[in-house]
Amino acid sequence: IEMDNMLFIGAYRSNEVNENHSFHQVMNEVEKVRCKDAARDNIPVSRIDLFGLCLDDIGEFLSDTLGKDSPSEVATLTEVIFKKTLGNIFFVKQALEELVRKNAVFYDTIMFSWEYNVSTVQLDNYISDDVIDVIKSKITGLPTEVRMLVVIMSFIPNNANMSLMKTLLEGEGVRTTKVEKLISVAINNGIILHLSEVDRYAFAHDKIREASYDIIPKGKQRDELLVRISNALIDLANTDNTNREWGLFVAADHLNSVVPELVPRMELARLNLRVAKMNLAKGAMIGANVNLNDCLTCLNQSGEKWKDYDFTLNLLNELMESEYSIGKFEMAFMHLEDVLENATS
Repeated sequence: IEMDNMLFIGAYRSNEVNENHSFHQVMNEVEKVRCKDAARDNIPVSRIDLFGLCLDDIGEFLSDTLGKDSPSEVATLTEVIFKKTLGNIFFVKQALEELVRKNAVFYDTIMFSWEYNVSTVQLDNYISDDVIDVIKSKITGLPTEVRMLVVIMSFIPNNANMSLMKTLLEGEGVRTTKVEKLISVAINNGIILHLSEVDRYAFAHDKIREASYDIIPKGKQRDELLVRISNALIDLANTDNTNREWGLFVAADHLNSVVPELVPRMELARLNLRVAKMNLAKGAMIGANVNLNDCLTCLNQSGEKWKDYDFTLNLLNELMESEYSIGKFEMAFMHLEDVLENATS
C-alpha cells in the first residue's frame, strides 16, 4: 500500500511510563531513527505534553456549558471545581455532574437558565476530593439493573459485545430482552461507549471502570459474583471458540482470588493447568509459572496430591520445567525430589 501522507498519533500517561518501560524504550528508538532520517524522508517525530487546563480555561468551559455571558458569572463555581480537579477536564465534568445531581447547580425553570446559589464552602463540601467517590456516587444513583451491568463489565478486561453481556446478566436474573435498553441507559449517562467499528462496548474512561469495580466491596458478595461470572465464561469458552482463551484466563484469575470454600479445589487446579499450558504455548513463561503454582496450591488444598497420580505427575513435570526456565533452580529441584520420592515408575 502506497500513501503520500499519514499522521500517526499515540497517547499515553507519562506518569505511568518510566524510563524502564518498554513503551518508553520503543519511543526512544523511533525518535532516533526518525531524527536520523528526517532530513531525507521529511518524517519528524514530535512529543507534546498535555497538562490540565488553567483556572481561566475552566472558567470559560463552565461559562459556555452553563450558557453564561462571562466567566465572571461562574467565578465561585470555577474556583471550587478547579481546586478539586486541578484542571483535569474529565474530573471537571464529573464534578459538575455531581453538583447537578445534588441540586447545588440547577436549571431555573422560571429564568430558563442554569444557576447556583450556595457559598464557596457549601460547594466545596458537595464535591469529594476523590474523583472515584464522585463517579461511584453517579453509578450508585443508576437503576439497579444498569448498575449491575456496569459492575459486571468492570470485571471483564476486554471490551464486551452484546451477546456476552446478555449471557452474564442472564446469570444475575436479568432478562436478555432488557439488556439492550440497559446498555442504552449506561451510554446516555456517559458510563460506557459503543465502539461501532467493532460493535463492542467499553467504559468511557478507566476511572469509571475503577469506580465500578469498587461498587461491590471485597467480601462474600463480590466473591460469589466472581464465581458466577467465571462459570459463565468457562461455559462460553467450552462452546464458543471466539471466547475460549481470554475467557479462561479471566475465569482463572477471578477464581484464584476468591475464598477457597466457593470453588472445588480440583476443578480450579485443572483450570489453572489448562491456562498454564495456554500461556506456555504463547511463550508467556512467567504467567504460566504463576498458574502452575496456583494449580499446585489448589491440589494441596484438595487433598488429592499423589492420590490423583497422573494429574500430580503431569503438574510437577510442567512445574519443574517452568521453575528451571525462569531461574528458580531450588524450587525445580524441590519438585524433582517430590517426584522421585513418590513416582511409581
